[in-house]
Amino acid sequence: MEKRFCINNLLFDRVPKKLTVWMSHTDRVDNIGPNWNILAKSENEIISAISHKTKNIYAVQFHPEVTHTDYGAEIIANFLFKICNMTKNWTAENFINDTIQHIRDTVGQNEIICGLSGGVDSSVLATLLHKAIGNKSKAIFINQGLLRKNETEEVLVT
Repeated sequence: MEKRFCINNLLFDRVPKKLTVWMSHTDRVDNIGPNWNILAKSENEIISAISHKTKNIYAVQFHPEVTHTDYGAEIIANFLFKICNMTKNWTAENFINDTIQHIRDTVGQNEIICGLSGGVDSSVLATLLHKAIGNKSKAIFINQGLLRKNETEEVLVT
């Protein structure tokens, strides 16, 4: 955990000038080229955020996505909605519905076998396949020997 000092910039809009962020690595940039602005530094002068002077390019040296970073969600929202001008039209329900339709369009009348390892990825895929094409999908559980304790039993029960 390090304290960072930020200057006024869209990336740090409505974020305090001094905040605590999570930086779990030791990489660092000591010099930036003439086309870059320093947006934030740590208490010990490590450059922790930069932006290009003429292009819409930003970089951070810390992890705004973790709960240990104060105002991380705001920094990410600033990047998405104020810098990239994205709109808030994504929902998990839309993603699921779009994915189910894509599966139906791709599979057509074919049948599908899904190798189910018990992990989140393959479990979600098996569920989406079943929702999309029902009994035309067959999930086959594969115990590859790397599962957590009792995970085999949990997968087989559900």
